[in-house]
Amino acid sequence: TTAGVKAFSTTSGVVVDTLSPFTCYEFLVRTVCQPGDTSSWSAPFQFCTPCSPISAPYTENWDALSSGSKDVGCFSSIEDASLSTSTFQGVTIQSSTFNGPISSPNYVEMDNGFSSPAPLLLVSPPTTDMTAGDKRVVFFARSSFLTTPTTDVVVGTMSSPGDANTFNPLDTIVLDGSVFTRYVVDLTTANGYNGTDQFFAFAHSQAANFRTLYIDDVVYEA
Repeated sequence: TTAGVKAFSTTSGVVVDTLSPFTCYEFLVRTVCQPGDTSSWSAPFQFCTPCSPISAPYTENWDALSSGSKDVGCFSSIEDASLSTSTFQGVTIQSSTFNGPISSPNYVEMDNGFSSPAPLLLVSPPTTDMTAGDKRVVFFARSSFLTTPTTDVVVGTMSSPGDANTFNPLDTIVLDGSVFTRYVVDLTTANGYNGTDQFFAFAHSQAANFRTLYIDDVVYEA
């Protein structure tokens, strides 16, 4: 109650328009009936603001995040509820040097566990300029080992980051099982882009259970 900003309202809310993107805040509330007649401050409530929309060029390597976490920064994920508490299944940040990340220490791991064929996606922040139809995604990826059927990543676009049904696949990439490899996917009408989606996404192919793939050093560019 001695730091931060105080505001008084005679309605049910207060509008705060000076917050920073991708930042967490906490607030407290109390009731003022009349001068000298106030309630105690509530326990702190917490919330986080979303990231600002991105434009090309934009890069992400997840190296500033915590390993073994579901926090993928300004990206988001869609995964089966059965994977939500796991620190290695679903979409997580990992840092094992055994897998040879392109930039150290982190990369994104997508492990479908028993959840096949439930959607498993890593979704970009919203873009401001994808609809120009002249962008591409450059990234490094690999699978954990060579498998039959193969472990593939499907790159596409989405209109809604929380709805897997809006995923529009563009390219399916069969991943190398021994080393991170560079891939390029065009987000153009010639490659199937619909001209309206504002998110790009990576989807696990879900060819079989317990298939793991890794993604690192994503670049969104013209």
